[in-house]
Amino acid sequence: MVEVFHRILRIEETTLLKRGQADLSVRETHVIEAVCLMQAENKSGASEIASFLGITPGSLTTAVSVLVKKGYLERGKDVRDGRRVMITATKAGREANALHAAFHQELVAQALQHLNDREKEQLLLALRKLTAFFQTLQEKEYEK
Repeated sequence: MVEVFHRILRIEETTLLKRGQADLSVRETHVIEAVCLMQAENKSGASEIASFLGITPGSLTTAVSVLVKKGYLERGKDVRDGRRVMITATKAGREANALHAAFHQELVAQALQHLNDREKEQLLLALRKLTAFFQTLQEKEYEK
């Protein structure tokens, strides 16, 4: 499982370079992805995004600062609560996220071509169980 994870990350890094996103790391791409997902749900608060990513607000602040400088994200104040920091994707951020989503779709489609229907069902079941396990583990770690 660890080897699969590392191979996917290496493929993702190579794909970012090939698609003209050499200024983004995989980690930064995932932060942009989280911002776009949360923005779509009207949950653009920094604390909400940090919680979604399972990172500290300080870690998010550092990542966002870099992505603001690169032009992928913007910071602003909540119009209803000026103390609240809102993080949104710029046009460049939304475009980077769209390319990233397309990469994931292509990768999954290509991987599934090598499996028959029974294997796909088994994989889906196993992935659901692993997702639940890692979600529980993340929640326990976040509580510490």
